[in-house]
Amino acid sequence: MHREKTVMPKIWDPRLPNKQTPKRRLMGYMWDSVGFIVQPWSMHCLTTFLFMFVYHLASFFCCILAVLLIAWGFITMSRERSNPKKDGKWTGIGGLMVFSAALGCFEGYQGFIEFTGRFYAIGDGREYREVEPTELAVSKSDAGSFFWAPDTIVDVTRSVGLRIDHTFCVAPISNQDDLMANVEFWAVGRDCCKFRSEFSCGNAPIPEKTPQSVVFYTNGGIFGNMTSSDADYYLLAVEMAKAEFGILSRGEVKLVQWTSSIQATKKGMLRDSIVFFAFHSAYNLLINILFGLVVFVYTLSKARENNVQAALKEDNPANQA
Repeated sequence: MHREKTVMPKIWDPRLPNKQTPKRRLMGYMWDSVGFIVQPWSMHCLTTFLFMFVYHLASFFCCILAVLLIAWGFITMSRERSNPKKDGKWTGIGGLMVFSAALGCFEGYQGFIEFTGRFYAIGDGREYREVEPTELAVSKSDAGSFFWAPDTIVDVTRSVGLRIDHTFCVAPISNQDDLMANVEFWAVGRDCCKFRSEFSCGNAPIPEKTPQSVVFYTNGGIFGNMTSSDADYYLLAVEMAKAEFGILSRGEVKLVQWTSSIQATKKGMLRDSIVFFAFHSAYNLLINILFGLVVFVYTLSKARENNVQAALKEDNPANQA
């Protein structure tokens, strides 16, 4: 006896739920859930990467692309009106795409301010050698790094710590033969000093044959006032130190990070940038996985409900009429 072979669709078709086997329907729901995870997470990773690593080169391009990605999320949400099942699938995935893209913009810009902005400012800035600490800071507005003249030290005896959530530490950079001269440059750091002593940011207490520094905050330089969100607190601490110890300066001051190796400092900044990007991408992926599981369960229950209603209509032709 010859038995006809049933031909099944090659792909899952959501418009024909009753013509598919339960296994294929289940695979379709799972595929939808994967879409809920991958698409928003990809948008989050892309926007975070753009604002962290590309923004300094093409800020306008990054902003335009971010707007387009968010608009794509809203367009996806609007597809719910043409969804025959009305299960909220497109509203959910579109809303998550908008949220992930906007969150990626915020976190990427935060990472740029805290990490990559400083990294690129050092690389793009000018390198100065044999810098005397009494030179005018305004003449070094385009600086990215300094190699100080011999006998340059961080005067840790006149350091100040400003406590606002963290301790923002500053100490004047001076020539050890003339500690009372005007101070133009300040070594800074966070949570590495006490209120009025024990400044240990970088390797400041250790004398160096060739002391080096990288610019922490370029006031009016390459990135203007965008290089560090902590800069205002450091400048306030500088004013406190001036008042406390009677320190004089001739105008604009320059904040720097004292270090024994500029290259090692740059590598550390790049490493911190990558860790920041990886951490935020990982936790956003976790959020999307949890949301995808919720959508999978909801879609499955909604499909069962639709099947029950369809079966009731078939059993009651009068109600269907």
